[in-house]
Amino acid sequence: MDGTFKCPGCKTTTWGNLKHCANCGQALDITCPGCGWSCRYMYADTYKYCPSCGTKMGKEKVESSTK
Repeated sequence: MDGTFKCPGCKTTTWGNLKHCANCGQALDITCPGCGWSCRYMYADTYKYCPSCGTKMGKEKVESSTK
């Protein structure tokens, strides 16, 4: 998980295991609306269903974790 990706908030390139964007403070993890399982925002499209509870996932179905 050390690759670069765009922050979902400000689109600044960020990297690694940061919990929040260094530019805007946006949380960089997403949380399953069904069970609370979380993963990196950049993987939201990888998981069509939550591997923990089976809830439908995707950027439109998840909420950013809060600060």
